[in-house]
Amino acid sequence: MNCVAIFAEFQFPIALGRAVEQIDSAYVMKQWEKLIGRLVHDPEGAITSARTLLETVCLHILESLGKETNHRGDLPALYKATAAELQLLPRKEDEDAVRQILGSCSGLVLGVATLRNQFGDAHGRLAEGSQRRLAHLPANTAGTLCIFLVESYEALRANV
Repeated sequence: MNCVAIFAEFQFPIALGRAVEQIDSAYVMKQWEKLIGRLVHDPEGAITSARTLLETVCLHILESLGKETNHRGDLPALYKATAAELQLLPRKEDEDAVRQILGSCSGLVLGVATLRNQFGDAHGRLAEGSQRRLAHLPANTAGTLCIFLVESYEALRANV
């Protein structure tokens, strides 16, 4: 059987690039649980998954808001654009604690991106033992930030 005959047996969806149409809190929780499950036996994969989850959520939100994305793998810039659209950048009129947390989110995203570049499963390996604990930081940071972004997006849409 040739390749054409094999592919003819399968029905491909029209939009192959759209594996996920709806990204909501339930989707984020499911992905977060999967990456947490990888922490023990595949911490490098968990780090990569954390970055991917953040990127996916940011791209989805921007696309859903009709914003053009010229994404070139720069996760901190992508997060900043998403936070700006969701009005989550720190402002002078915010309470100090809120301003501090919102400002720190950008640093957390940068940390996730940097750890992925250094230790994700496409690049480096974590040392055995105590260094594996580092994988918990991007995994839980990504999950928490993604839930916050999705809930902020839903709140924005409810007020429109």
